[in-house]
Amino acid sequence: MQRVNIGFESGAALAVRLDDDALQSLRSALQGNGWHELQTADGRVDLKLDEVVYVSEASSGPSIGFSGSK
Repeated sequence: MQRVNIGFESGAALAVRLDDDALQSLRSALQGNGWHELQTADGRVDLKLDEVVYVSEASSGPSIGFSGSK
């Protein structure tokens, strides 16, 4: 699972956890428009693709504490 932030034209951002296949599917879908169904670790999210302005992946480096467990 990777932590991914999705930013929107409105200035809002959505933080989600995605597996590699879902992230690749999202990146491919961004070349089009319309809606994209995204399966996250916490459930389904429907994205309006023409509102998305960025997708950033968080570093998967080591972390301290419970948040580092996978």
